[in-house]
Amino acid sequence: MKTKNAGTKFMALILTFSIILAGCGGNKNNSASESPSASPSGSPTASSGGEKSPADYKGEVTFWAWGDYESKLIPEFNKEYPNIKVNVVVVPNADYGKKLQTTIASKGNMPDVVLFESSVRGQFLTLDAWENLEKAPYNVNRADIVDFAIPLNENEKGEIVTLQEDATMAGIAYKRDLAKEYFGTDDPDEIEKMFTSWDDFIAKGKEVYAKSGGKVTLMDGILEGGFKLVSGEYTEPFVKDGKLNLESTFLPTYKTLEKMVANNTVGKYETWSAPWNASFSSNTVIFYACPTWFVPFGIKPNDKNGTGNYGLIRAPIGGYSWGGTSMSIPKEAKNKELAWQFVKWVTLSESGATAFKNLNNTATLYKPVFEREGFYTDKDPYFGGQDIMAKFTQLGKEAKVRPITKYDDAILSSNTVVMKMMMQGASAEKAYDALVKDVLKKAPELK
Repeated sequence: MKTKNAGTKFMALILTFSIILAGCGGNKNNSASESPSASPSGSPTASSGGEKSPADYKGEVTFWAWGDYESKLIPEFNKEYPNIKVNVVVVPNADYGKKLQTTIASKGNMPDVVLFESSVRGQFLTLDAWENLEKAPYNVNRADIVDFAIPLNENEKGEIVTLQEDATMAGIAYKRDLAKEYFGTDDPDEIEKMFTSWDDFIAKGKEVYAKSGGKVTLMDGILEGGFKLVSGEYTEPFVKDGKLNLESTFLPTYKTLEKMVANNTVGKYETWSAPWNASFSSNTVIFYACPTWFVPFGIKPNDKNGTGNYGLIRAPIGGYSWGGTSMSIPKEAKNKELAWQFVKWVTLSESGATAFKNLNNTATLYKPVFEREGFYTDKDPYFGGQDIMAKFTQLGKEAKVRPITKYDDAILSSNTVVMKMMMQGASAEKAYDALVKDVLKKAPELK
């Protein structure tokens, strides 16, 4: 889901916290045991007194959240774990990072479970403040996580210290009425065949713009949907061996975006702006980059009368990933054993995956059910009866991601500035030079 960039001040705070926390460890709790809903390979080691049943776990867990994505799952969790009370403390998204930073720095009372959005995750995971979930008593098995998502759960040491809860693979959503008008069909299979490369994309975009007299564009804009779509095929980390490593991702991405802007393939909309929100119902855009969460949070709220008028296709690059929220257990948490039962149930169990699917219309990254034929299916009337959950799952099997770093948010903040330059016609080379200069102002140590 969408995040706000924190910029230079946030980076400075993170570096300060890194110094404060360097070498700090956390007391590990006694072994938690396997839940029947989790696979044996993904479950913690049984305690010396024998395996516990879910009902044997008793107590309370404090969980900081910014919405109801997780809290709506709690009644289902309590059907299996009736004696664990999950106390949800709602912290507004805009304040969440600052509150967490302040609590860590002041050695205040940490919650038992925290959330990280993808854009700021790397900054927090660089801190030695989170339980290593591959070690006892957690014993997470990587084989239980969908392959493409493993780098999204790792810190810079390669340790799994967080577990992403939602599978955020992405494709392209399109308006069926406009597709029929400009492509001659609204069938997703036929439309997918028309867009097998960025050259196809640009040529068709130029055609749509001309045919509509400039009133309709193929895609909404490059900030940020267009950028996420085009850059989604690149897997190099933004920082490598302590040095900036942007050219392999940003320069080819910018070159493609430059062509899109020059040929009016994309509009001038900025994702999450009021004009962008209005574009869904005003019928001025055909394509939107669309991860799983974009359906309930982007499309449906902005086009309340759009039932039956949307479709979903694979992007020219195949599956890619955009966004996501993960769960971590702080080393200073007071109730780690109980916290793990909740985190494990949400992210690595069939019953958690079932609840997430039914209540959030989204898959989790628990591999045994992700790969099970027919587990994820949703013939959504809003999408003309298309089985979009099955389509997203197919895209997840071919999706790629890049490893996260603590500099990602600062780099993407600089990229936002550069995207605005490109919207006004700046060349790829000029944009890339501006990006590098801006990033090095914030983090000169990367030169």
